[in-house]
Amino acid sequence: MAYFSPETIEKVKKIDLLTFLKATNPEEVVYFSRGTYCTRTHDSLKISNGMWYWFSRGIGGKTALEYLIQVEEYSFTEAMNLLTKQLEYAPTAFINYQDKVKVDKLIMPEKSDNNDKAKHYLISRGIDESIIQECIDNDLIYEQKSNGNVVFVGKDNNQHSRYAFIRGSNLSRYM
Repeated sequence: MAYFSPETIEKVKKIDLLTFLKATNPEEVVYFSRGTYCTRTHDSLKISNGMWYWFSRGIGGKTALEYLIQVEEYSFTEAMNLLTKQLEYAPTAFINYQDKVKVDKLIMPEKSDNNDKAKHYLISRGIDESIIQECIDNDLIYEQKSNGNVVFVGKDNNQHSRYAFIRGSNLSRYM
């Protein structure tokens, strides 16, 4: 059995699946949508933000090593041999996706002076007016100033806004 130093194993674990496939088998990688990729042989295997998940099998992971072992059914030794060869030829700069995503401040859409369009839209969707008013009073819903869309606000336990979802309030499907 081959021996791999802890340093080599750590380097191999930094290789994400997308980088590995693009370097070794680029025709296998298919763009799916919004930074998400799939493979030609496994269209339910999605790769995004440094992680992968095979929906039809219910398995996933972060690294190319996990992919080779779980999907391609390589032994640990076979997968390590393949990936260490890849390390010899590949650039050593790998993307650390956890470090890449950092949001300093949530920028919310500007509030309208009143919430008439938002109220009208939500009432037309069957939501009771008292519930709508309570959400407006608690700053969970408001009307966007620029176009009258409804802004739904998500808050954390400390009541700080952490999320906003905008829904068009125009009842017509065509603008």
